[in-house]
Amino acid sequence: MDLAHERGLLARVQREREAMKNDELRGELLPRDEVVRVVISHIVAAKVKLRAIPKKARTRIRGLTIPMARQLAKLIDEVLHDLAGDVIPKKPRRKRA
Repeated sequence: MDLAHERGLLARVQREREAMKNDELRGELLPRDEVVRVVISHIVAAKVKLRAIPKKARTRIRGLTIPMARQLAKLIDEVLHDLAGDVIPKKPRRKRA
């Protein structure tokens, strides 16, 4: 690579870095770890609430038998298992110039 090309690449990286800093200062860019922590806490809370449905249903739905509640719990667990297949992606790799 020649010097002019190298300078062009450096200038682009510097512009991108400044743009990211500006986005962060405006509150348009959040730290990845913070976002992951919050999303995970919401997922865990949702899982707990979903798993509580069969027990709550037994007290609120007249005629709901224990075997029915168990079947409902199995259905909820199946859905949770299916959703667990979607994982949080790893940090993106940086492209090499």
